[in-house]
Amino acid sequence: MTTLSDSSFRWAFLALMGMLTFSPVGADAGMTPAEVEAFEGFKVKAEQGDASSQFETGYCYARGSGTPRDFTAAANWYRKSAEQGNARAQNALGVFYYGGLGVPKSHSEAVYWYRKAASQNYPQAQSNLGGSYERGEGVPVNLLEAIALYRKSAEQGHAWGLYHLAKCYAEGKGVMADNATAYALFNLATLSKDTKGPEPEESAKLNLAKLEGKMPAEALQRGQRIALQLRKDIEARKAAGKVGN
Repeated sequence: MTTLSDSSFRWAFLALMGMLTFSPVGADAGMTPAEVEAFEGFKVKAEQGDASSQFETGYCYARGSGTPRDFTAAANWYRKSAEQGNARAQNALGVFYYGGLGVPKSHSEAVYWYRKAASQNYPQAQSNLGGSYERGEGVPVNLLEAIALYRKSAEQGHAWGLYHLAKCYAEGKGVMADNATAYALFNLATLSKDTKGPEPEESAKLNLAKLEGKMPAEALQRGQRIALQLRKDIEARKAAGKVGN
C-alpha cells in the first residue's frame, strides 16, 4: 500500500486546509535569491512587531520559501501575529494545532484560533471551524452551527465553504436534503478560485455528475437558477466590501 512520507503528508495537509499555494510535494518551495530577499525583508519588519510581516515570515517558514522549512518557527511567528489579531495568522495557528505541526496537537486549541479568525469574517476559518463542529473535534458535534459557519463562508464565495455546504444539502446533514441547492453550490464550488490553497473543483465536478444522473430536468433547471442567483449575491457582497480578507 502506498503511503505518504511525514513531510509529504504535512505538505498535503497544509494545502488542504488553505494554508499553502499548491506546489509539488517533497521539496521546499524555493530558495531563489528573490525568495530569500523576500523572506529577509519580512523578517526584519516582523522583528519590529509588524503583524502582517510576522504572518508572512511564518508562511515562509511553513513553505520553506527563502528559508529552510521549519514548522516550529512558523508556529512561533504565527502566534506573534495571531496575538495581534491577524485573522490569517489565527487561522494558520489553528491549522497547526489541528495537525500538530510545530505545536502539540490539540483540536480544542485549533477551535480557539479558528473561532478568533472566523469572528473577523475570515472565510477559510469559518469553513475550518464548521468542519470542527461537523466532526465534533474540539467541540461537541453541532450540525446547526456547522451549517451556519459553512454558509457564512459560502456567502463570501469561498470554494471549500461552498463545497461543504453542498455536501450537507446533498446528504441532508443538518438541513433538509435538497438536490437543487446542492447542485447550485457544487456548481459554484467548481468556479470559485481561492489562491491560498487547492480547490475542491474535481470533487465538486464528480458530485455534480452524480446529481445530474438522478435529477429530473425541472430540478436541474431550478438548481441552475439558484446558482445564478447565489453568484449574483456573492458578487454583490464583494462589491459592497462585505467579504473577509
